[in-house]
Amino acid sequence: MTARRDTLLPLILAFAAGYVEAICFIGLFRTFATFITGTLMVLVIELVESEPGYLNKAVVFFSFFACTLLWVVLCRAWSGAAALRVPVALFTEALLILLFMALGMEFEPLTHAASLGTLIVSVAAVFAMSLHSTIFFVLLKNTAPTHFMTGNLTNFTVGLVDMLRARRGSAAAGSEAQDQAAFNAWHFPSVISAFVVGVGLGAAGFEAYGFVVLAVPALAVGAAAFYRYRRELAADTP
Repeated sequence: MTARRDTLLPLILAFAAGYVEAICFIGLFRTFATFITGTLMVLVIELVESEPGYLNKAVVFFSFFACTLLWVVLCRAWSGAAALRVPVALFTEALLILLFMALGMEFEPLTHAASLGTLIVSVAAVFAMSLHSTIFFVLLKNTAPTHFMTGNLTNFTVGLVDMLRARRGSAAAGSEAQDQAAFNAWHFPSVISAFVVGVGLGAAGFEAYGFVVLAVPALAVGAAAFYRYRRELAADTP
């Protein structure tokens, strides 16, 4: 996949995803609200070890499916202007992150993985981040992955190899293949870096201040919605 159409939006969304996931992992007892592979893995481990936290992971896993189903149906049923689909979806995600923040502040401190408060806050996180995932897979088809870095690392590696091969003469200078390889070699590491920064700031902020720091990714996604709206508006202007 390439991100040639939009290089800034993936950086913002990767930062926000890393930030939120760090808070979910620390504050929701090793739970991921977007990286469901991680949640599923921890769920199985806790079942094997008879840890009570498996209930929270199971709720997150199945609610992620239900929420994603809802978001996909809504995205497919969208009857408004096509240019507004991404900005509206991003703005909705920002509001849902604020809801996650508000419920987290209401129920903190969360003291048990299987408590009612933890389950409520976890489902709120899933509402927001299942939309984040849906936006990537359904609406942003030409951007770098924003919430799982495996694809970005693989694309970077492919781009690096192709760029080195092109420089040795296997592709003509200035060719589309060489340009794409060079693009992949710098853009995908940038997205990974944004994600890492988000994780670091999210973890540090949560440890210091609690769920209130979710205002940061909410503002970031809100800014992304405004940026995308302005970008679509400019593209439609003759």
